[in-house]
Amino acid sequence: MFLAVAGLGFAASAQTTHIINFQVVEVVAVALSDATAITLQTVAPLVAGNPPTGQTNATKYLRYTTVNAAGLNRTVNAQMSVAAPVGTRLDMTAAPVAGQGTTAGIKTLNNLTATSVITTIPSCFTGILATSGALLTYSLVVVTPSLLVVSAAVPVTITLTLTDAA
Repeated sequence: MFLAVAGLGFAASAQTTHIINFQVVEVVAVALSDATAITLQTVAPLVAGNPPTGQTNATKYLRYTTVNAAGLNRTVNAQMSVAAPVGTRLDMTAAPVAGQGTTAGIKTLNNLTATSVITTIPSCFTGILATSGALLTYSLVVVTPSLLVVSAAVPVTITLTLTDAA
């Protein structure tokens, strides 16, 4: 007897499997938009009898990329290499974009301890455009005018460290 089945086709097949391991690695990278030196000077008052003031500079952006462990945030700390000239101090503000950390407000930097300038930084990246990142504002503040002494420019290194939150 002959049996014909129309429309049914049988295909042979085989398969195999393998495993792919996905891993997200920790990332901590930080850089300045422009690493050229800044000069901050005292400024003579417009009216004799008033105290001198200091200059402010807001031309640098801090860029960073960070991938954090679950539930952890990072912090940016700033520290000076030497003390500010007698009678002055250096104030700094870091202003990150929303979602890239929280500003710690105006902070006075010193050469003895690092100061947190950005806190609660989640896993994020700031971008690399000219104005991407946290805007850094530096202000030379005249604290005690009577202690000022004329001097040549003194190079001060500011170290910015992206680190695990304490």
